[in-house]
Amino acid sequence: VPVSGVGASPSPARAEGVGWERGTEGVRVAGVAGVAAIGPATAEALRARGIEPDLVATESHGLGLAAALLPHMQSGDRVLLPQASDARTELAEALRAHGVEVVTVVAYEKRSVQVSDERRREIVELLSSPSGAWVTFTSPRIVDELRKLLASEWPSLSQKLRAVSIGPTTRAALRAQGVEPAAVAAVASEDGLVEAIVRASS
Repeated sequence: VPVSGVGASPSPARAEGVGWERGTEGVRVAGVAGVAAIGPATAEALRARGIEPDLVATESHGLGLAAALLPHMQSGDRVLLPQASDARTELAEALRAHGVEVVTVVAYEKRSVQVSDERRREIVELLSSPSGAWVTFTSPRIVDELRKLLASEWPSLSQKLRAVSIGPTTRAALRAQGVEPAAVAAVASEDGLVEAIVRASS
């Protein structure tokens, strides 16, 4: 059965040890019939490796990618899903619910960044600004990491910052922590975040 490869974030596309093969039509993933990307950032990461995705989801989240994939799949098809060790399960669950066999592979592991006391004080000072600071959130994990970094100061500082979410999944994570985003990117990319800030500031 042909296998479709799915990129659910830019990181698996950059991971070492994945079976890339170069042929007459450019680089392809060994044994994979087609490649799908969850959004423009993942698509660009694939292109940087010489791989042109066959499908790019217009809604850059797990269920959005599932919705884009399912019209092209049938029960019994197989999907290779490289992902983080703590990846969300919504994409795999949506595909399996339609009879698609999903093979998950841990392609990378996320680790918390160690922040010095001096750097933490700088962050707190920035977020304490009366005018508020724009803060971009590119995943639910980033929301959780900042919450843990600020610790007891999170409840007060989280209400001062001007949060910009890269998409609906991260927006939901912010709201779960009591933060209403000031802006949400229309396209899940760095340019999309910048455009969201410009729109919200005008």
